[in-house]
Amino acid sequence: MKISIKKNNIDDVIKWVEDKTKTLDDKKPIWNILEKITQDNVADEFISNKNDWKPISQSYRQEKIEQGWDERVGIRTGGLLWASTEGADVTTTNDRLEWAVNLNHVNSEGEKVGDYAFRFNEIRQQFQYSKNYLKKLYKQAINKWIKGVIKD
Repeated sequence: MKISIKKNNIDDVIKWVEDKTKTLDDKKPIWNILEKITQDNVADEFISNKNDWKPISQSYRQEKIEQGWDERVGIRTGGLLWASTEGADVTTTNDRLEWAVNLNHVNSEGEKVGDYAFRFNEIRQQFQYSKNYLKKLYKQAINKWIKGVIKD
């Protein structure tokens, strides 16, 4: 239940953004950009069901509606959504950005998100859409860099 972006995944991309980072040792501008992109994509996984998660049962959907909860998959109290986006455990070093569900967050019902997150992830894997989106983004960035280096 985490995304790990390693230095070797972006070294080629860094070559075409050197003018923005000024040095290969300063990855912070890249991590800052990728943090926002990752947060937006993870939110989209919940809000638009970008992972094509299995639907909840009709009876559970009805129960959620009657209780005033959000009926979308993965969003009941919003605790898991928050712990996966705004409240995610984000670690950055010079060599990596790591994005993980904040398993210690307590939702509005007093439940620890980690307890629910593992059960949820067994049925509906998180971060699949975001991982694929980031891979696509890397390929686009590398293609842009290649086109900039190899002039016809």
